[in-house]
Amino acid sequence: MNVKLSDLFTIEYPKQMIFSEQEIKDKGINFISSKGTNNGVVGRITKNPENKFYSGGAITVPLKGTVLQAFYQKEEFQIAHQV
Repeated sequence: MNVKLSDLFTIEYPKQMIFSEQEIKDKGINFISSKGTNNGVVGRITKNPENKFYSGGAITVPLKGTVLQAFYQKEEFQIAHQV
């Protein structure tokens, strides 16, 4: 029996969002990139209403950098384009 990932998960490819172009905010929401440490979190940013944000309870998987190293995100976040 073959099972597709899309049968188990909702798979999304985010729009382009680059960390260095975001407003850094110590108490903001997590920004997830292809970083292989710290659960993929590169910093906290002001929530950008022009881009989608995600609730906690999601799995992120980088397509570059630490390719296919999955991380569980328990807090709200926004995400880089290569994840």
